Amino acid sequence: MPVTVKVAPIGFDKFLPVDEAVMRDVGDLAIRMIRTRTEQGKDKDGGAFVAYTPKYAELKAKELGAGPVNLTVSGRMLNDMEVSDTGPNRASIGFRSSGGRATGKTFIQRSRSVGAEDKARWHDRDGAGKSRIKRPFMGLTDAETAKVQDRVEKYLAERVARFK
Repeated sequence: MPVTVKVAPIGFDKFLPVDEAVMRDVGDLAIRMIRTRTEQGKDKDGGAFVAYTPKYAELKAKELGAGPVNLTVSGRMLNDMEVSDTGPNRASIGFRSSGGRATGKTFIQRSRSVGAEDKARWHDRDGAGKSRIKRPFMGLTDAETAKVQDRVEKYLAERVARFK
């Protein structure tokens, strides 16, 4: 379930494509922003995540203590995000681990045994045909997109300055 960050054309970048090293940096920036926002309990649109069900909240509180809805039990899902692919003017973000079946006796053991990509799909899915709650977090808010664009524009301005 990768998400791709694409740089919007701003003019002279057609002649000076943003190279893959810069796009890797941009992808890392996007990951940091997604992780920070998610840990703060906000979705990809900047709104608060829907509350946990009472049963899930009780189970999580019993083993980990009460806390906000931030999609974090073991930390594996957010820590497994990585820049999985880059190209001129784009970077894709994916997960190091996928697959896995929930195994273990405790809540945290079961959480750690499931692959990060599967966890992300579970939270980000559309929930069609099921009563499960959707908590989309993969993607960038408008403010985060502006930060990415600023980073790229700074890079392009530095490249143009070399020609002067």
